[in-house]
Amino acid sequence: MASTLERAYPGGANALNFLRLVLASMVIFGHAAVLSGVALPSSLALLLSEVPVDGFFAISGFLIARSWHRNPQARGYLMNRVLRIGPAFVVCLVVTAVLIAPLATATSGRSMQGYWTAPDGPVPYVWKNITLWMGQYQISGGPTGIPYPLTWDGSLWTLGWEFLCYLGLACAGALGILSVRPALLPWLFVGVWIVSLFGVYAHASGRFASITRHIEPIDRFALMFIAGTMLFAFAERCCRCNPLWRLSAASSC
Repeated sequence: MASTLERAYPGGANALNFLRLVLASMVIFGHAAVLSGVALPSSLALLLSEVPVDGFFAISGFLIARSWHRNPQARGYLMNRVLRIGPAFVVCLVVTAVLIAPLATATSGRSMQGYWTAPDGPVPYVWKNITLWMGQYQISGGPTGIPYPLTWDGSLWTLGWEFLCYLGLACAGALGILSVRPALLPWLFVGVWIVSLFGVYAHASGRFASITRHIEPIDRFALMFIAGTMLFAFAERCCRCNPLWRLSAASSC
């Protein structure tokens, strides 16, 4: 499997990481519009929010599956994932808490008294969010006077779900699903899709409201991530069936 997958996907001859950066940038612009109170047309809002997030998770599923395939060791895999997300995420939290938020508070005319010692101040903001799960969006009662108050950096909430996908892929890899039994991946996809249908039904009927809000992000992101994982697992077959892939990648498959 190693040789066929490596031939089907030339690791250096692609622009997938760049495409992920483009998709992430689209999400930031889309969220910026929402948080600033700009009413975008529904089609543009979909293009700048739902589509790029789904595409990002699908590409991540492909690339992270390749990462596991190249080094199928849980410890090294998880360490790489933590180091890839963790440091930049912590820097983002700290810069927001100690630079951007106080500067915005001071320039808006609000008093800085109690900013650093408030129960929802900068230290709790960093501490409550450091595990990738956003437990606090506001800092010292701000921001205020804006269309979407009490929210700093509203684009970070998907990172926790992304890391859950990483953990799920590690479990699948440890169980041999990615290497020995890849045929189970489509069944896993169907299972998550069924859960998604249940979420749609629950939302439409108004029943099971307490769990519906948890199902939607799980099934949506997991579906896209598994789809990308399947593309990698069956990369050789995709390559054989797609002459454009062979021409553009100049691979030997």
